[in-house]
Amino acid sequence: MASPIGYTSGGHSFNIYDDAEGEYNVAGCTDCHTSDEAIQLIEEFHPEIEALLAELGTLLEAAGIYNPAGTSGYAVKGDYPNKVAGAFWNWISIEEDRSLGVHNPKFVKRILEQSIASLQ
Repeated sequence: MASPIGYTSGGHSFNIYDDAEGEYNVAGCTDCHTSDEAIQLIEEFHPEIEALLAELGTLLEAAGIYNPAGTSGYAVKGDYPNKVAGAFWNWISIEEDRSLGVHNPKFVKRILEQSIASLQ
């Protein structure tokens, strides 16, 4: 774990971007990567992962399991087919990790793509 920057990145959070400071906290990455290399990898994968999360979120909302405006959380109680519940589990796990797949981007991308395909 990296030392935290403020309250939103590093520490016990997997979030690597601090909105308040407007910078990446790549201290936890520099055992294996240079700071510049870590930021390049982040900037390479994050837009694609964000787009896939948004697409899957739209499909989950259409399936009725996800309510982005929910006041008690995102999940909508109910009985859902396994593929819908599984896709929601994949989405929420990646969404709440807040690293946008930085720890294993190829795996995260594949899970999102397969979840999207299962709902189409």
